[in-house]
Amino acid sequence: MGGAGILTKAMMRMAKIFLVTFVALTIAAMADIAAPVLGTAPAYAQDGSGPRNFFRRLFGGPGREPIYREDFAPQRPQRAQPRQRTQPPRNRSAPRSAAPRPPATPVVEKREDAKKVLVIGDFMAGGLVSGLNALYAENPGVRIVGSTQGSSGLVRDDYYDWPKELQTIVEHEKPAALVIMLGANDRQDMQGPGGSHARGTEGWTRAYEQRAERIGQIARTTNVPLVWVGLPSFRISGANPDILALNDLYRDAAAETGAEFVDIWEGFVDENGSFVMEGPDMNGQPARLRGADGINLTEAGKRKVAFYAKAPLDRLLGNGVGTGVSAPVAAAQPARPQNRAIERLAPVSLYDPAFEAKELMGETVTIGPEIRGESATEKFLFDGIAADAPEGRADHFQRRG
Repeated sequence: MGGAGILTKAMMRMAKIFLVTFVALTIAAMADIAAPVLGTAPAYAQDGSGPRNFFRRLFGGPGREPIYREDFAPQRPQRAQPRQRTQPPRNRSAPRSAAPRPPATPVVEKREDAKKVLVIGDFMAGGLVSGLNALYAENPGVRIVGSTQGSSGLVRDDYYDWPKELQTIVEHEKPAALVIMLGANDRQDMQGPGGSHARGTEGWTRAYEQRAERIGQIARTTNVPLVWVGLPSFRISGANPDILALNDLYRDAAAETGAEFVDIWEGFVDENGSFVMEGPDMNGQPARLRGADGINLTEAGKRKVAFYAKAPLDRLLGNGVGTGVSAPVAAAQPARPQNRAIERLAPVSLYDPAFEAKELMGETVTIGPEIRGESATEKFLFDGIAADAPEGRADHFQRRG
């Protein structure tokens, strides 16, 4: 019983100590909480550590870290630049090998008696007029006159009837030569006296031949030489076989009426006969020949077509119209001594016989010992003994020693 009483007293003492401690801690905590309310908040350290309350004073807190101050003033924040959109690089093709547009050729005033070249046809003929004007610009003796209808042809005579209108045009212009280029609009069905003809049929071909021959007959009856320029290749799918067939019809019509056909096909295709946008121009330099549509001609293409037509035109118009500029007169040159006549000798072999006979040819000469001498020629002819080579010559061999 005595031991149990001692233990009970000890436990009661510890309970008192715990109670006192708990009360003290509670009072201290309540004092810290009430301080801000009563306006007696303590000054906190300016290190960002916050208020040092009872528990922090009791258990401690994190140590103060050193404060770093910048020696320079803070910069004013800059406004952000607007962000530029970056576009992916375009896949541009290599620059064309087309040559730059040729400079304008100075135009020479035409003479009153200049020979007139009349060009008729569709829009391709319009390009030919431009090319011929450029080639004959410096020629005062040739004048180019164009009478073209861009959408015309030999099929749609209801739109424009070339065989009917040409007679009046020729009588009015009185040209020295006639050039025709058409057919680019003729890949279509034809209406004729016998009805409608589908393109490419036998009836269509026969009717087209008749209209083409009428063009040639008008030129023949008016005594005007005719140059018929064929068509180039087109980029239109399936058009080239039709264009080649039309060129054959033009060639036949020209031959039938005494006209001259100019084939320009090879100048606008590659080595395989396929359409090309670029190629050599009239000077052989690489150039863009066709427009973006693959049908029309560029300035270089127009001049190239005109270059083909110019050669027969120069022949028909006569000599002296090719340039239009008289040849410069050569300056007087001082008299030079005449060349002396050159005496040429036939080559003679080293072993040829010496023809020093005194008798005339044809006389009978007796060959015997009495006329044989000891010359090198006679030894070679009669005895077969060649003469010794002179010393120093390449064939002189002498054994030494």
